[in-house]
Amino acid sequence: MIDYLYSLDYQIKDCLADSDQDSPEKASIFRDFEGATTVTKSVRKLEYLIRSPLISHSIPSYFSFDPLLFHILMYSLADRMFIEGLKALSKVKVERGLVQRLDANKFQSVIIEIDNSTPASDGGLRDLAVKITLDHLTQLRPGDETTHMAFPNSLVELVPQFSSDLFVSVMDKTVFGWNQHGLCREN
Repeated sequence: MIDYLYSLDYQIKDCLADSDQDSPEKASIFRDFEGATTVTKSVRKLEYLIRSPLISHSIPSYFSFDPLLFHILMYSLADRMFIEGLKALSKVKVERGLVQRLDANKFQSVIIEIDNSTPASDGGLRDLAVKITLDHLTQLRPGDETTHMAFPNSLVELVPQFSSDLFVSVMDKTVFGWNQHGLCREN
């Protein structure tokens, strides 16, 4: 976040300790949608523990370092610190990342993280999640129940505020369409 105050931008690699990046033993590298990101040694140790046969069966498969979750947390921090520019920048990065992660493994965890880390009164990321969900609904819910859907019924039950926001948006969009095209008669 400090880097943002100087350069009006941030990258995940900027938020890591310089001492870990300069060490001869390089840490694991994950691909961010903006480029390669180096992760600290402690995260690499955690990865090793998660992959070990003794622990791996009890940890969900989606548990991994996802830069998108970092951007969501950066948005939340910017909201608490009243840094509107950082909030707007992290929202753009979340939008770019979420559109690329419409699969069953990532989409659900992103929606849950947005719900957990942003206040209900702040519509920034919440409205963005609803908009992206509506824009890509056929991709998120292909209709074939044999496939693993990115937006299953269980997500609706798990995140009621998101479900409510989504329902209101669908109603508004439907009524607007009816009013524009004359498909709705007055009762």
